[in-house]
Amino acid sequence: MLLRIYDSNDQSVYGNKIVELANELMSVTKTYDILFLYLNDSLTKSDYGKAVQVGKLLLQHESVLHDIASEGSIGRPAFLN
Repeated sequence: MLLRIYDSNDQSVYGNKIVELANELMSVTKTYDILFLYLNDSLTKSDYGKAVQVGKLLLQHESVLHDIASEGSIGRPAFLN
């Protein structure tokens, strides 16, 4: 969704869906909060390039959470370790 916003330079189609997904994820774990704060700031300022960068950090963080949940060893740095 963030890449589509970036490509179209318009968040009107996906903006509400992003908020809905952010609320869902934050209800599960608070470790996403700061990243969604940065994402919201980027979208509010129409800085879609930065929003895509934050999206990449969100994916990295999700991967770390999956490692923790599966009791795997974390062999890479995490954004919020």
